[in-house]
Amino acid sequence: MKKSSDEVRGEATSEKSKRKSRRMPRLSVPRMDKLFNRKSRITENAVKNERKRESVRLTSAFRNLNNSTTHLKVFGSSAVTELNGIPITQICGTDRQLLVVTQDGRVYGKGANDEGQINPECNASFFENKCRVLESPIISNKEVAMVACGEVHSACVTVDGFVITWGNNENGQLGHSRDVLPLKVIPRLVDGLSRESVIQISCAGHATFVLTSLGKVFAFGSGRSGLLGLGDTKNRSEAREIKGRLQGK
Repeated sequence: MKKSSDEVRGEATSEKSKRKSRRMPRLSVPRMDKLFNRKSRITENAVKNERKRESVRLTSAFRNLNNSTTHLKVFGSSAVTELNGIPITQICGTDRQLLVVTQDGRVYGKGANDEGQINPECNASFFENKCRVLESPIISNKEVAMVACGEVHSACVTVDGFVITWGNNENGQLGHSRDVLPLKVIPRLVDGLSRESVIQISCAGHATFVLTSLGKVFAFGSGRSGLLGLGDTKNRSEAREIKGRLQGK
């Protein structure tokens, strides 16, 4: 039986609709300017969130320093009142000790002193309950710009670019040769960096890292797990420059 023209058109339309339904769905491609703005907002929000997290970590750390019953023998239950009215330019702390740099370049310390990391004098107490100025001659004669704390050692950078370290040196983290008695080492200059102008310092548990004005990075101390970035796991008691280009540069 011959189909009418309306039936033929209806079947053609139905077949066309089926073919359209089998096609791949159209992907929505965002405009690049919108995508860029979205990424910018994500990056900006990530920075803000990280700053908030860092603020929380710092607040928590100082709450532990001043109020924790775990460190009650070290810090007591009151705030660090010894520095009231003294302008502070930098602080550095661990869960055991606190170092502070004041505007006039002096260093104050408080906390665990079992390895002389706060006050390495022979008659110093096992704990420094009060925040006291470090009276070492070599530090008193220098203006300190920055301090750093390791687990059992401390370090600072002076405004004229010298590095001074003190405390425990069992893994070479003070940057002094191995002929130095490794326990309760008094503050002394790191001779291996005397020709460098150091602008920044950081301590890991038993290692120390410095950055110079020329962009060089030096490391010394425990090389466990390749921490020093020197291509092996050996300890270094003298400052060694980290070679090689940073990724992305």
